[in-house]
Amino acid sequence: MLSRFFAEPDPRSDWEWAEENIVLDSKGSPGNPGPYRVAIAPHTRFLGEIAGTPGIHQITIKKNSQGAWTEAVLNHIRRRVAQRPGNVV
Repeated sequence: MLSRFFAEPDPRSDWEWAEENIVLDSKGSPGNPGPYRVAIAPHTRFLGEIAGTPGIHQITIKKNSQGAWTEAVLNHIRRRVAQRPGNVV
């Protein structure tokens, strides 16, 4: 159990982690249920690349209303909870 706290940080980006760990249901993702795939919304990939970068404390995005951005942010939160439990917000 304690080994998790001393493990090396996962080098994968948020979207890479999500593709291996997240499965979307038909209620939350009616158009694309099943394993999360960044290829469905490739424009969100950069958020998954920079969200966990040390030194970045704020990300501002000009976006459309339904562009998979919420899922990209949730992937960052899910990964933080899975790998480094603690306060997120």
